[in-house]
Amino acid sequence: MQMILLSDLRLVLADLLEHKETSLSNTHAGRLYAPRLHEVREAIEALPAPAFVESRSHSEVLAQTDAEHDALGAAIWHYAEAVRLHPGLADEIRESAQRVRATFIPELSLLKRSYATEAAHAMGKRDRMAEHQPDFDLLPVPGDHETLRTWVDAFVACGESLDSLLRARAKQEASASSGRTRGLAARLRMEAMGLLKRMRVSLGDELARQPETLAAVDAELFGYLDQLLDARRSSTRRRADIEADAAAMASNDGPRAGAIGA
Repeated sequence: MQMILLSDLRLVLADLLEHKETSLSNTHAGRLYAPRLHEVREAIEALPAPAFVESRSHSEVLAQTDAEHDALGAAIWHYAEAVRLHPGLADEIRESAQRVRATFIPELSLLKRSYATEAAHAMGKRDRMAEHQPDFDLLPVPGDHETLRTWVDAFVACGESLDSLLRARAKQEASASSGRTRGLAARLRMEAMGLLKRMRVSLGDELARQPETLAAVDAELFGYLDQLLDARRSSTRRRADIEADAAAMASNDGPRAGAIGA
């Protein structure tokens, strides 16, 4: 559960203790752990707002923006690669694609870097759109009279959005309370995760001889937590896929870098 944020746990505890109270009271494990979970929840709710700077909504917006940024960047890179490799295209078209890629997404590895690095890469790129307009005019993409500029514009816009989101987060962090509050938030997060994990194990022991009942009760009590974990894992897998793609392309195409028309 290392991927779960404190703000996620805040939602999980609210769901569990407010909406699943009957299910909790029907098991020994639930009755044992519910009072302690209530205590931890109250302590979490008492934290000042800045402690939730990595709120679920903010972190999800960052992750969604980054996913869109990475997908657009990969599309631009592979578009240029397809044009470069096509044997029937004019050198002028192939060179245009290479110039656009060299300016805006020179390598796939850019897409596996930190939010801050990706945001920094986007800064100033919008000013370079005009110089590449002749190149864009030679590179159509699916759509109503659209060119590669449409994709590049969206890619740069996502990078700029990452910068804005990171600046907003930094401002919130700067206004956060003392390090002691942040330390308390970290301890409460670990305590909440530990309690939930131990309760789930205890529930499994309690209902081990009733597998169907165990499956139903476990899904009822921990279904929301599992959904959040699945969402976090999916985001991690998307970034891992991009890293693998970047590594494979670097290995296969490295020796030909810059060899237009090779």
